[in-house]
Amino acid sequence: MGILFFSSVLLLGLFFILKYIELRREVRFFEGIRQRTDKNILDGTTYLIHILPKQAAYQCRGFITFALHTLTGILIKGVRSLEGKLHSVHTFLKGKKNVNEREAASQFLQEVSNHKDKINEERKRKSST
Repeated sequence: MGILFFSSVLLLGLFFILKYIELRREVRFFEGIRQRTDKNILDGTTYLIHILPKQAAYQCRGFITFALHTLTGILIKGVRSLEGKLHSVHTFLKGKKNVNEREAASQFLQEVSNHKDKINEERKRKSST
């Protein structure tokens, strides 16, 4: 912390000495480098003030558009799911047919389900003894 402070004070002192010598001799040291640096700083300031905000706004618009598109897709899937459930309730209340659970897609899947039920029952019997 102390090194940083003293080096800052030293550089500030050197700057003031340089400016004093320049004013006394009416000469500007490192003229070319200082002009290029001034131009670069001006260009950087122009970029920060005029160009960067436009780029940031463009990127934000793109992100918001993408986020809203994704959210819309999620909401549509939710509405479709809710619509299916409400349709089932509607038909049940209307009395046209009962709401049944889905039947197994094939005989093989039914056999697998029955086999799993047997294994679970055996495990319960073994754990209870």
